[in-house]
Amino acid sequence: MMEEARQKEYTKKEIIDDIIAFNNDVDVQRLKAIYYNQTLPEIFAVSRRELTHSSFLAWLFATSSNHGLGNAPLVQLLELYVLKSREQKKKCITDKVSNAIITRDFHISECTSVTEEAVVTANARGRADIVLTSEIHFPNLSLNKLKIVIENKVYSDEHSNQTQTYFDYYESIKGKKEKVLYIYLTSPTSITDADCPEFIHITYQDLLEHVFEPLRRRIDISQRTQFILNEYISSLSIPADVMEDKNVTHIQTSILAIGMEEKELLQAFWDKNKTLIIAALTAISSDDDDNEATGEAQKLLQNLSQRDFSKYSINGSGKFGKNRMVQAVVNKYLEEHQDTTIAELKQIFPDNLQGSLGVIRTMQDTIKDYSRYYEAEHPKTKEKFFICNQWGGNTINFVDHVNAANLGIRIEKYK
Repeated sequence: MMEEARQKEYTKKEIIDDIIAFNNDVDVQRLKAIYYNQTLPEIFAVSRRELTHSSFLAWLFATSSNHGLGNAPLVQLLELYVLKSREQKKKCITDKVSNAIITRDFHISECTSVTEEAVVTANARGRADIVLTSEIHFPNLSLNKLKIVIENKVYSDEHSNQTQTYFDYYESIKGKKEKVLYIYLTSPTSITDADCPEFIHITYQDLLEHVFEPLRRRIDISQRTQFILNEYISSLSIPADVMEDKNVTHIQTSILAIGMEEKELLQAFWDKNKTLIIAALTAISSDDDDNEATGEAQKLLQNLSQRDFSKYSINGSGKFGKNRMVQAVVNKYLEEHQDTTIAELKQIFPDNLQGSLGVIRTMQDTIKDYSRYYEAEHPKTKEKFFICNQWGGNTINFVDHVNAANLGIRIEKYK
């Protein structure tokens, strides 16, 4: 948190020392390697073209592509679709199909993909950005084909009622044993849903966290495919100029998603350099000129003054923020007590420690917003569950409970 007294004590010598430390910091060098080096999409000047992203996704989800991942990308996408449809309270598929996807009780024999597929109805025409068609088998279900229609909006908005046109077209041509799923893919900053309510809203950040990140961590991934995924993920997180009416928009709005490695590096960067950063923002915000940089600096300083950046250790080790501390404690307990069920885990960490969102949620629980939870997996049973990441003033409830509950875990706050 910002402290007036600390700002006054920040001398010229300290500023020089911190700048030197900044220039020699290993994490800063790693961040420069990510953000100051161009990725392949940037070199080709296509990092924010919708067709480029559509082509990459079509390649990734097709089982015949040379990435060597088979149907794993499509399985991850289907799981994400179910999670987001539940979050958005949309009943686009039956409970039987939804449960089969969550438990992975299905088999995909093939998935083909096309981009810019022509769509023509009696009243309109257009081109569907991505269409995936898979041969699929669900036990005890009369469904053998699954089509996924993705409307991709990198930084543009829907026009001419596109999604309704696509829904009407694909529903009119589907077979008796075929199901069509509809996805509206946007940047994380977009708050606009598709015009057609049958489309599930998914962001590039959602794709990164639930599809790209798990894929690049697979032990069977080839070096070539891992390189391609790493380049693509980096291109999503690097700010890029976005053109609107031939004018360059604010560069900070053009980040499509941020990977886990980048998040951790940026957090470490902030922890070590926050005094220097705040001093720089203070200097900019006090500029007499009423310009855009001054206004942005003032907004950032105001937001920072309202944040609690307390850090915690677990059994004397680590330095965790509030959200990650809770996640680490739950995971540590499960690692050391692997016979504990998820139901028992919910009793060990009761809902009232957090409030209305609870601490632990299962795959069967109703969750309105999955972005408020970290996805987790039981180390023994491999059952998936969720750990709440919304912790403010209620953090003290969790800390006091863990320290008093004889769990073999001690949480301490850094001074």
